[in-house]
Amino acid sequence: MPRIILLLLCCIIGFIIYRWISNQDQKNSRNSTIKIIITLVVSALLLLAATGKIHWVGAALASFIAALRFALPMLIKNLPLLARLFGQRKSSNDQQQNSSHATQTDMTKQEAMDVLGLKNQQLNEEAIIQAHRSLIQKVHPDRGGNAHLAQRVNLAKDCLLKQLS
Repeated sequence: MPRIILLLLCCIIGFIIYRWISNQDQKNSRNSTIKIIITLVVSALLLLAATGKIHWVGAALASFIAALRFALPMLIKNLPLLARLFGQRKSSNDQQQNSSHATQTDMTKQEAMDVLGLKNQQLNEEAIIQAHRSLIQKVHPDRGGNAHLAQRVNLAKDCLLKQLS
């Protein structure tokens, strides 16, 4: 009997959600559908964990993966360094497509300072090396980073050190 009531309740909630989504316009409908599906998945996982049908670590991991869809864009948006480096990567890709297979081996002083996040008054060898070290630890391919970003950081360090000497 409790299973029948639970099934009936799920059907009613599903019907209400379906009607609510169908009444929205198409753009908002897709976003709302994704949010509702993720909410239902997380709720089901929490219910399974509370009743002992699934281990709480599995429920937490699956909930984290479901929430990652929303958290990742916010994380990238709120980390100006990565957003700036990703923006430079996109613009350099556009430049490479527009030009005839030219590889970017030179960098201006201002570009190098922007990549490393330095200002003119911080321009000394120790500051350059420290900024390079902290950035390369974040973007190195061995630590889950991107080879292109690591190459840009290395190029910026080399460019600034060459201009200092």
